[in-house]
Amino acid sequence: SDSLDEVAEILKMNDEYPVASLKSFLEISEIKEIEDSKDVNYVEVLRIILSDLDILQNQAKVIRNLAQEDDIIRLIDSMEGIISSIDKEKWFIKSMLK
Repeated sequence: SDSLDEVAEILKMNDEYPVASLKSFLEISEIKEIEDSKDVNYVEVLRIILSDLDILQNQAKVIRNLAQEDDIIRLIDSMEGIISSIDKEKWFIKSMLK
């Protein structure tokens, strides 16, 4: 996605390198896959997605705060956009659960 590309670019500009392989992503991920054999209904799926969005939003807030400490304005702006976008997605999912 564009957000991931932008964050990767910002990291590289600051002499950091993002994780790039699926294996590495899976090793550091806080979001876990559900079992293949697990049968879930749509309400459970929406709750799982909501939980995953909470994890992503919290990570974006941590990154934003670290970027504020180092005064990396572009990364702060990017994380604010991601946090805001996740807020909207969470609202939409919560409305579907009502």
